[in-house]
Amino acid sequence: MIPPKFIIEKSDYVSSGGLRSVAYQKVANLLLRGGKVIVASDTCYSLTAIADDPSLFDFYKKSLNRRDFPISVVFANVLHAQKFAQFDLQVASFIEQFTPGPITIVCKVKDTLKKQAYSKNVLHALDETIGIRIPDSVVERELAAIAEYPITTVAIRDDQGNVVQDFEQAVQIVSKGMNIVNETNWCAIRTNHDFVDTQSTVIKLVKGDGTFDIIRDGAVTLEALNNAAQIIPNWYYRVKK
Repeated sequence: MIPPKFIIEKSDYVSSGGLRSVAYQKVANLLLRGGKVIVASDTCYSLTAIADDPSLFDFYKKSLNRRDFPISVVFANVLHAQKFAQFDLQVASFIEQFTPGPITIVCKVKDTLKKQAYSKNVLHALDETIGIRIPDSVVERELAAIAEYPITTVAIRDDQGNVVQDFEQAVQIVSKGMNIVNETNWCAIRTNHDFVDTQSTVIKLVKGDGTFDIIRDGAVTLEALNNAAQIIPNWYYRVKK
């Protein structure tokens, strides 16, 4: 097994729930060199990388024994997400009402990125979509901000397919996976918060008619989604200019 280069411990956190600047920079230096990081998402430990490499999909498939699902990505905030996703009224409404929080919004990728085949090659979304997450996790959002790019957060699962909330187990699983792909450039961040047990809701909006499909039921209910869909965010028209 290949061990992590270093581990960020609970002592590296500050009262806001984020990390000390020196810890962020240490992790960022690794990420910016193509490294991978175990980080606590809202529901479990995940494996993070900067979402700019077409080989990432195969990496996750081999190292984490992952199925052929598209990869969703984390953004630091709304302005960050606007650079990559097409914002229609419903996308804007759901982002305003439910983020940061337990929702992934699948929508069309920006036209400028279609030309680069970004979603197809990197995220493996063959319908030119992107899954937007702006999670509660302060550390995830800060890493995306430091990278100035969306980051992947693929859930770490055990042999039975259950998400992993135990840090030592997560490190062990990833160590084995890194041995398979011969990857040495990785680290781990131990969480200082409790995980939530309810998975995030995943919705898809690509029809352009104001409707949405629920891909996965989760913490955000259908009633809440329907109510939010009726609200026009004040900032939406500024986004469209």
